[in-house]
Amino acid sequence: MSILLSIVAVVLVALYTVAIMDGGILMLANFIDIPSLLIIVLWTVPVLVGAGMIRDFFASFKRMFSKTVCTREDLSRSMEAVQLAQKANWTGGILGFVMAFVYICKRYADIGAELFMCNLAVAVIILVYAALLNLLLLMVYGRLKKRYMDYMYE
Repeated sequence: MSILLSIVAVVLVALYTVAIMDGGILMLANFIDIPSLLIIVLWTVPVLVGAGMIRDFFASFKRMFSKTVCTREDLSRSMEAVQLAQKANWTGGILGFVMAFVYICKRYADIGAELFMCNLAVAVIILVYAALLNLLLLMVYGRLKKRYMDYMYE
């Protein structure tokens, strides 16, 4: 329940931040960029698959909500998988931004100063997505860590 409340709080803060901007809620469409989200996923998933932790990563969502008893090893593997996903998420976000930035700078002479700033704003969105995804992964990791600590104290 607390994880759901945290996710709702993050979404409400994001909506409030967008709502107080000049364009209001209509500005929300400016923050939607599917290719940027795909870039992060396409950097994160192969890292988890290559490390052999994709099952533990998906199981971590089930383990943080379920009341069933998990072993210490299961919780530890889930925490490691979430930490790896956080690192891969940030790496994918930074690499995606740098690649977009280099491409935009390469085309600076063709697009001019005004479009350069618009393209740069689109390139930064991938970092915003990486930060939001990292917030969600931090909540998952915190919940798993709490279950791990409770297990150790029992």
